[in-house]
Amino acid sequence: MTETTKQSPHDPRLLKLAAAALWAAVAEDWTRANKAAQMIGDEFGGDGVVTAMIGWADTVIAQTPGLVGDGRPVRLAFQQLETGHIDYDAERVPDGVRWAGRLLTARAADDEDAFAALIDSVPDDVTFSRNVGCVLQMAALNLRALQTATAGEGESQ
Repeated sequence: MTETTKQSPHDPRLLKLAAAALWAAVAEDWTRANKAAQMIGDEFGGDGVVTAMIGWADTVIAQTPGLVGDGRPVRLAFQQLETGHIDYDAERVPDGVRWAGRLLTARAADDEDAFAALIDSVPDDVTFSRNVGCVLQMAALNLRALQTATAGEGESQ
C-alpha cells in the first residue's frame, strides 16, 4: 500500500482536499475529483487517503436518515443504477465495488476491526487506488441520490 508521509492526516489541507474530491464527484466532475484524490495520496500518503475515505463515509452516514443509531445491524446492499434493483449478494458486483461497500458498511456499523482488516487486505497500490476510487464513487452516488430525494420531497410539499 502507499507509504505514509510526515504530514498529519488531520491537516486542514487534507480535509479541504477530501471535501473537494467528494463534492466534485457528486457534481460528476471526475477530472477535479481524481486530481484532488491524487493530491491527497501524493501529499499525505496512505494514512491521508484512509482519513479521506473515513470522511467520505462519515458524510454519507451523517446524511442518510435512519442508517445508524437505531440499534439495528447495518446490512450491505447494492442498487443497480439502471433498474433500481436491490441486491444483497456482494459476490455479484465487481471486486472494488464490493470492497468499497464493505468498507462503508464497516464504518456505518462502527466496526473498527472490520474496517482495519479491509484496509490491510489490499494487496498492492494498484488495487488500493481502484478501491479508493470505488469508495469515492459510491459515496458520491449515495449523496447524489440523497440530494435528488430531498429535492423531490420539497417539490411534493
